[in-house]
Amino acid sequence: MGDRVESLDEILQKYQNELTRYCKLIAGSSWDAEDLFQITLTKIYQSIRKKNGLTVSKAYLFRVATNAWIDICRKQKIPWEQLDDRYQANMVPNPAAVRESMEELVDKLTPQQACIVLLIDIFLFTPMEAAEMVRLTEKAVHRLQSI
Repeated sequence: MGDRVESLDEILQKYQNELTRYCKLIAGSSWDAEDLFQITLTKIYQSIRKKNGLTVSKAYLFRVATNAWIDICRKQKIPWEQLDDRYQANMVPNPAAVRESMEELVDKLTPQQACIVLLIDIFLFTPMEAAEMVRLTEKAVHRLQSI
């Protein structure tokens, strides 16, 4: 007797709000977040079609979104100074403190590092789960957390 495996629709229904929020946080604008969300879903569907029996988990959803965002940043060659404007649009609680924090992230972190911070500190994944999502070792993630 094995555990029932959730379908992709069930996983999405369960985590769509969190994934949408994560996309908005890393993309910085609603428009870019919607694009990132759609790209993420497309990549997941493509992976499922290629690999029968692929297990889709919350961690997998976030890993696909993280990697898609890193790819987008690389392709667009977005200067870090311009990312500040994107993040600024999403500030609701204490705008001055959030802006200051985001400026520090923009100035000091790569997209991969920023994703790790969001995954662990905002979405409460463990360092092991975050490491798996961004394809780093857990030790590397711990090093990044001590920044």
